[in-house]
Amino acid sequence: MNLYLDLGATHIKILYNGTIRIYEYLTKEKVNVKNFSEFVKNILSFYTFTRLYVCSQMHGFYIEGEPDYVSWMCEDVEPDNHNLKYTGLLPHYGLPCFNSKKYTFGGRMGGLVNTLLDEDYHISHETLECGTGFYDMIHKIQLPSRFQLPRVVKHGPIPCGTIDDAKVFAPLGDLQCAVMGIEKNLLLGDVVINMGTGSQIIQIGSTYREDIENRPLFDYTLNCITHIPSGRSLKFYKDLLDLPDYTELEFEDIIKSKECINLGYFRGSYGYNGSGSITRIMDKTSKYTLACSLIRCYVKQYTKILGDKFKERRKIFLTGGIPNNIPVIETLFNYYLQDTVVVENNDTLKGLYKYSKYDDTRFWFNR
Repeated sequence: MNLYLDLGATHIKILYNGTIRIYEYLTKEKVNVKNFSEFVKNILSFYTFTRLYVCSQMHGFYIEGEPDYVSWMCEDVEPDNHNLKYTGLLPHYGLPCFNSKKYTFGGRMGGLVNTLLDEDYHISHETLECGTGFYDMIHKIQLPSRFQLPRVVKHGPIPCGTIDDAKVFAPLGDLQCAVMGIEKNLLLGDVVINMGTGSQIIQIGSTYREDIENRPLFDYTLNCITHIPSGRSLKFYKDLLDLPDYTELEFEDIIKSKECINLGYFRGSYGYNGSGSITRIMDKTSKYTLACSLIRCYVKQYTKILGDKFKERRKIFLTGGIPNNIPVIETLFNYYLQDTVVVENNDTLKGLYKYSKYDDTRFWFNR
């Protein structure tokens, strides 16, 4: 029996025997490895499986022997001028190459999955390893590092270790699994906007673009903008200002709203310019109008990025919890883009399931 596991930023999801279960484990800046491992292994103990397929949040690392996994939200070390050429990444907090001065002894580097394994072959899939800043996407090699980096595999499922008697296969990046989870037949030029706790705009491509970020997906290149303020920011403002539920907002009120809200209050976010902000407050401003403006500004950040970076495109798919749980999001995209978007109820677990059926035919993950 196969078990499919998604180690996300806010939830741990499992697909087993056709049923999805969700467990909350909110990733902070640092995650205690012992506590995390015990939490996940306790969940796995309720299932009988012989093969485990995993995807994981891409931007984070674990140094063997250290007590904590350092997540993509870690902001304790400023980015430096480390050469990221051909890695597909832009400088941001939480990259191990920026934090490596704290680990002068080096050590063996891995991800969240490594913290779970009874036996570790130190193997990683390039879809996950490309998020570290040490993987050269052009030459398909690990860059020199003081760390002991895992061997990288590029295609079909290859075991990376064991848990009890079960084989664990080299984990995939959750961004790529989200793309593979799309049910429609993706074509070159299609755009997937993944809107969850974090968010990315992803275009199916075949060439490396130096003006934006890139991620590998087998024989294709995903041209991306990542770390876009999304669910984390929406929740922050909602809790801070005690705003009404976003599902209660009317479309006409949203497009007429006036306040301007910068969602990028955390330093790792795309377009961060020093702080979040709320401007154009008027005497008619209320919690309701602030909520309307927040959703308007949330959607318009995407339409601006699309206009700036993805003018040449085909279909647009909206995925993740935000568009699936807040229906007005789709209507706003259609209104501001003057184009039709498709809300897709995809899931990283669907992508993992397709991966377990891997073959080498063109865009096999669409089937």
